[in-house]
Amino acid sequence: MGMLHNTSFLNPLQKSVLAWIAGECPPGIVEGYSPRITAKALEARGLITINGKRQTWSATITETGRALLERNLLPPDESTANAAAFLQDVLDAGGLIVTEDRRNGPADTRMLEIALGAPNRPFGKKPARQSVGGWVSDTTEWFLAAHFPDFVERRVVPLVVSTRSFHPVVAAYRENRDGHRVSKDHLQRAELILQALAAEAARRGYGTALPSVVTLRPSGSRSVDVSGQLALAIGENVFGIAISEVPGTGGVRLPYQPNPGLPAWQRARKFSFIPTGRLELTITNWSSAQRKSSFKDTRSVTVESFLSDVLFEVEVRSLEADWDHDEEARKAAEQLARWQRAMIAAEAALHESRRVKLLRDQVARSSEAEDVRRFVASARVAQPDLAVEVMPAPEWLAWAESYANRIDPLLGPLPMPSDSAFKPDELNPFLGGWNFYGVDR
Repeated sequence: MGMLHNTSFLNPLQKSVLAWIAGECPPGIVEGYSPRITAKALEARGLITINGKRQTWSATITETGRALLERNLLPPDESTANAAAFLQDVLDAGGLIVTEDRRNGPADTRMLEIALGAPNRPFGKKPARQSVGGWVSDTTEWFLAAHFPDFVERRVVPLVVSTRSFHPVVAAYRENRDGHRVSKDHLQRAELILQALAAEAARRGYGTALPSVVTLRPSGSRSVDVSGQLALAIGENVFGIAISEVPGTGGVRLPYQPNPGLPAWQRARKFSFIPTGRLELTITNWSSAQRKSSFKDTRSVTVESFLSDVLFEVEVRSLEADWDHDEEARKAAEQLARWQRAMIAAEAALHESRRVKLLRDQVARSSEAEDVRRFVASARVAQPDLAVEVMPAPEWLAWAESYANRIDPLLGPLPMPSDSAFKPDELNPFLGGWNFYGVDR
């Protein structure tokens, strides 16, 4: 993975060299050999691209480098101080603060972005937030989340200007006219870009394959299909890389049945494709952190300048995917453990309810038996002057006494009742919303 460092930091020499390159390297400002060493380090981080060697070398700043330079040149302002202060509050609170006031969403998002560059941000962590209690709730939790870019070093991706032997995946792309997504005049450039990515991926020990023969690591209900023309595999994680040409304006609407001579990627369009020569690289995977996915030619920077950024993003997303997968596994294990505890508690509650029901039945039968016996005794000592026809018959009193003896639980043994088997429907009322058949039902 390489040396760990804070990729948002520029030391004074790096800052001056990057600013010099951003100004198109005017003479007399930065002299000597040391700027070349610094420039090489800046190129390794994807902040500049270097052309030429020795006395004829030149450099061009990338969009990533320009954005980083702007952040490092900005003097501390009130918003930066506020973000750092709030981050410190979260740190002092042990990593979690709960607020109950209604928040300003865009302002909070901006504050979290500013806090990424705060000097007190712990390495590998970033401030984050989540709403609690539903959309009607004002409760917000502020906490520290993993910040994976801190653990990935940007490394140079050597450009390929020509080759006689293409990587098998790139060779397959060359042959698949229907999947080029690039006009004929710019196809060779697209091939060399994919070749550079595939070759560097191999050097780093990553797997490469056609997207059609691999699948993404399953995650929830998302599709496992890989799109694009190149698939990179880091461990169990697979990432699709797509290259395409940005279409120009002015295309005409294609007929219902387009010219069969057109490649499939053009026939699938609603309007005819207008070549521009501007290429775009896209990481086709969904990112839970909503990271940058698209890199395209601009007036000042070409896609080739972003190759290190593309692989940097893939490596960051691999860490992110591993984290998400481990978190899903942890949550699944936790849910299974909760279900198991619920099952144990429900079974105990069911057996307890059976015992309570049996005890109440025994108390009721014992009380009824006593009532019957008192009735029989009262009937036998009834007033003798009552008419014979209204006196209870001896046979009836004997039957009543026998009935009392039959229902009285105290006339037999009273052992602890055994916990007999039960049916799923008997347990469901005690599961508190869980399902008897498991957490996935």
